[in-house]
Amino acid sequence: MRRSLKQVSLLFVVSVIFAVFSVWKTLSPAASSLGRHLFAHAAAQPENIAAISVTGGGYNLNFDKTDNLWTLRQSDSYYVNYNFIKEFLDMIQNARIYQEIDNPETGLIPDDMPVIEVFDRRGKLLDKVQLGNKSGNRRFAYIRQNDSPKIFLAENNLNLPKSPIRWLQQPLLSLDTADIKSIAKGQGIIRRPQKNMPFYNAENNPVNPDVLLSGLNYLEFDDVKSVQNFDEQIYKKSAPLTITMFDGRVIALTVFTDGSQYWLKQKLSTTALPTREADDYVKNNEFLSNFWYFKLNQNLGQMLFNTQI
Repeated sequence: MRRSLKQVSLLFVVSVIFAVFSVWKTLSPAASSLGRHLFAHAAAQPENIAAISVTGGGYNLNFDKTDNLWTLRQSDSYYVNYNFIKEFLDMIQNARIYQEIDNPETGLIPDDMPVIEVFDRRGKLLDKVQLGNKSGNRRFAYIRQNDSPKIFLAENNLNLPKSPIRWLQQPLLSLDTADIKSIAKGQGIIRRPQKNMPFYNAENNPVNPDVLLSGLNYLEFDDVKSVQNFDEQIYKKSAPLTITMFDGRVIALTVFTDGSQYWLKQKLSTTALPTREADDYVKNNEFLSNFWYFKLNQNLGQMLFNTQI
């Protein structure tokens, strides 16, 4: 009988402890959330992330992973800047919840704030996070996960461009102008025998193409279209421009215009005896240019189109 009483007492104590623990867990949900990944499912399987969308709050971006490269749907599926997408993926992988907000005040997450959705290879939604206002010290942001009514404070790492064009791999062309051997346009050509020497025209007179060189030094674009979505026939005028580098790279540019817009086509190749570096450059970069047309701003387009050699 005494043994039975001890067993009953032990069971009673265990039951009380379990009940207290259950009540504590129910009343303290934030304890299990503290430090949890903001994008929990995506962080657990980063290799399966295949698409990301950011919509609302001025954002309208859809990123797709194809052949291990990220593209932006809103820009004719052109390639995304390596550093930007790496920063974005790092945020998804590492951002964590800091605190659950008890009795949150209204307005912490306005309806028009951006929503980030992460999908796997089959198109299944992994995580959905709506961003809200930033905290007072701007280190954190209020967030809501998967349409839950709960509001959390999470690490604020989304400091990325809203404009699609700013996400793309820029610049199209970035040349060390000291390495340019010759520039040809139409029937004209200027060349120099060695790096950093002056250019000479066909009459062997020195020329100064500084304005043209400044444009080739860092050439950005304002829009992009694939070859399937660009009709050269719309643009009645075109002007070819060929740059040959001392390492053997050949950059053939064609500027198209209808009098108001300027679009550029770029073709990369090499001379008959290129350096290994030139061959590698073309192999690693031709996918960024050989099958695309790039819209130039008015000043740059006019300069490249009207330059006389």
